[in-house]
Amino acid sequence: MKTQTLIQWSGLLVVIVAVLLVLFELLRRVNLFLLAQTSSLLGLMLFVPAVMGVYAAQHKQSGGLGFGAFVLSVLGATLFVTPGMATDEALQLCATLKRA
Repeated sequence: MKTQTLIQWSGLLVVIVAVLLVLFELLRRVNLFLLAQTSSLLGLMLFVPAVMGVYAAQHKQSGGLGFGAFVLSVLGATLFVTPGMATDEALQLCATLKRA
């Protein structure tokens, strides 16, 4: 895929993510929690490939700081989407470290 096409698709995904997260906030304020959570989940799930596309297109120019920001953003979105799994893993890691 050409770099320009990758940037365009990633940009479109970022716009969709922004719309879904604004929709989440609006739905949450009117107490439509199921729809709000669905839009939030969908938005954050689309955030990961959007950031991957932007990073893939710009990785040479972004350097080490860009790589660090990329890793933190993907990790943060993944942990936010899967809070139960992240909490379980963190608790297991703490228990393992405590035993050692």
